[in-house]
Amino acid sequence: MRITVRTYRPTVSAAPAAATYSLYPVTYSLNYAFSAKERDAETGLSYFGARYYSSDLSIWLSVDPMSDKYPSMCAYVYCADNPVKFIDPNGEEKLIWLDKNKDKAIISGAEKYNDDGAIHIFAHGSSKGLIVTIDGRKQQVRTAQQLEKLLSKYSNVWKNRQENDATTIILHSCRTGEGDNSFAEKVSKELNVTVVAPDQRVYFNEEGQVGTYKAKYADSDNEYKRDDNGNIKSKERSNVTGNWKVFRNGKEVKSFKGNWSPKEKPTVLDRLLY
Repeated sequence: MRITVRTYRPTVSAAPAAATYSLYPVTYSLNYAFSAKERDAETGLSYFGARYYSSDLSIWLSVDPMSDKYPSMCAYVYCADNPVKFIDPNGEEKLIWLDKNKDKAIISGAEKYNDDGAIHIFAHGSSKGLIVTIDGRKQQVRTAQQLEKLLSKYSNVWKNRQENDATTIILHSCRTGEGDNSFAEKVSKELNVTVVAPDQRVYFNEEGQVGTYKAKYADSDNEYKRDDNGNIKSKERSNVTGNWKVFRNGKEVKSFKGNWSPKEKPTVLDRLLY
């Protein structure tokens, strides 16, 4: 990228009111374009960490390395084809462990969630743990060791972390931060990570994550009410928000309102509004 800067240098002549201005064009090169990503001088391509981009052709030259996790999207798009609304700073990392046939609306919302440096896990859950569906197989995750085993297999962030890295795991999974000795609390202690988790149910629509709210029809144990045949009456949410709890070393260190969008590094505005 070449930039021409035109500068004006005043030159005062002997005549009192006569000043002349000379134009000096200056040309120099920068390796960083508007995206703040470095451009390779030899190829002319911009390196975004996960793949290369050709600004001349306006295309990515390879597929998104996480594309296998989002089969409903083209592997060459960026930010679900909506870069005005969504961002993807480093190409990592959402783990959507849901049933592709039964959880289509949740998956659609999860795919649109803003990405950052945290490990975002989308799965069904409770205070006892997760219920994940991977490659069509459903399994329960009840311990930190079971979760670590999955992360070691499916999470690039986890596999590439260094010993002193501050890793954040965000559980977009119902009630995983509920009560004393919750699943999120135990994971934060045993894996030595920061865990953000909801204390109520997490609701989605096809536009994205709505937040964590109390169920409209729940019993005293916070379970869905059922009819005489044992069927859930309704999964409708109430207008009462839950909380996104932040755990470190097995202790709750922060809490945000249920309509907050959890992220690796909460902003000052997040702390004021939520």
